[in-house]
Amino acid sequence: FLAVFWNAPCHWLDIVVEDFEPYLGETAAVGMNACFNNTPLVEAFNLTSQVDFQEVVDAQIAEINSTDIAGQFTTVSEPLTEINDLVKGITTSTEFNELIEKLNTNTNLESSDTNCGSGLSPSDCNAAKLNCKFNVNAFTKAQLDAGEFSAPWDLITSTSVPTGTGTAQWVDKVTLATGVSFARESSETGAEWVARIFNAAGVDSVSGARCNSGATCNYICEPFETFIKYAYGNATQAKQWQDDMLIDLGVEYPPYPAGCPAGKTCPTPAWTAAGNPRTIKQELLNYQNNITTTTNDIIGIANTAVGDIMDQVSLFLCNMNCGFVGELYNNVHGDMCVTLLGGVIQISAGFWLLAIFMFLNSALGSMLVVRLRGISTAQFEERDSGAVEMKAVNLDLYN
Repeated sequence: FLAVFWNAPCHWLDIVVEDFEPYLGETAAVGMNACFNNTPLVEAFNLTSQVDFQEVVDAQIAEINSTDIAGQFTTVSEPLTEINDLVKGITTSTEFNELIEKLNTNTNLESSDTNCGSGLSPSDCNAAKLNCKFNVNAFTKAQLDAGEFSAPWDLITSTSVPTGTGTAQWVDKVTLATGVSFARESSETGAEWVARIFNAAGVDSVSGARCNSGATCNYICEPFETFIKYAYGNATQAKQWQDDMLIDLGVEYPPYPAGCPAGKTCPTPAWTAAGNPRTIKQELLNYQNNITTTTNDIIGIANTAVGDIMDQVSLFLCNMNCGFVGELYNNVHGDMCVTLLGGVIQISAGFWLLAIFMFLNSALGSMLVVRLRGISTAQFEERDSGAVEMKAVNLDLYN
């Protein structure tokens, strides 16, 4: 009976471990079923995606490592180079070169062609040359490119004015005399200097004398002076704008401050006043350096802090493997319900067989006692003499 009662709980346990939900409820059964099916608890409770991010991190880090930051920024900076070339083209265009050429022609009328470079008739051109006598050969493209237009008084040399160096040889409108000094007066600007120097007196149409007022005063040089002031102002302004734009772009003169043109501030004061402490190219390079630093920091974090985190995650995932519970149960179940119970059943069966064989032995012994029982000498003589009385045999062995 012990084996029978022992066997019943073993079969009941076999039924329970197949699915714990009817006995423990839905939530608890998930964990117990996972342990008995050797399924990690992380998978059983659908937490894999929350902790298994190593592959995602590795893929992202690999993508960051493969990104050519310098190449990307080279592509980004290409438009700056194109803009820089366009700005440089301001003073190299055909129209601008023609403007400078005509400006120098007007300031050097004495050496101009028979039309004074302005389509005048030869007679009118000769009259202009005779009365204006402009002989300054200094406003060339080379001087403009060298940045010397901003200080035209420094352009007056023995080469630019071969005769009368230091003073103008034409009659001045204010003084009605020659000898106006080419030197800068006080703090006058380049435009003010040009307006003061190229300011020739007119010619009286009646008397032929030089004049600076009156209805008969004919200002022969005025068209040339007007163009000189216009061309000089525009050429100087264009050059200034070009220099400022090239400086603030930062493509033409890097690195700063070593690459800043002489006498210039990089970036320009106007650019700095607008809240820009660096040129556009410098800002781009600074941004590139920040991106590179950030990228290296991210990779460093991934190799250190994230690596440590993943070690802890791996340890956590390992601890979530509870298959040992099912394995331990199976070992105990096997020992109790197979090995030990089997032994008890065998012993019980042995006792039953022993009892059966002992019963058989008892029956056989009883039969042998009757069959093999002997008689006394008196009984033998009595039976031999024929005086034996046949009577029933009492088989009651114990009475």
